[in-house]
Amino acid sequence: MTKREMTKCFDKRGFDLEREGKHFVWKHRIEGVKVVTAKTPSTKNFEKQVQKHIKQAFHYKENVLMKRAA
Repeated sequence: MTKREMTKCFDKRGFDLEREGKHFVWKHRIEGVKVVTAKTPSTKNFEKQVQKHIKQAFHYKENVLMKRAA
């Protein structure tokens, strides 16, 4: 998956590229949730893994961080 394809994939989900080094760091426009992905994905299941990471990031924000604030 190229950088352009990854950008389109994350853009559809509301993420912008915050920074890049050895990894890409994506930040959600509204929620501020960050997702880190490899710069060169080596598996054909990359899109499925991205969906899983996004789901985990939102779950962490909703359940762990909000409970700490309460």
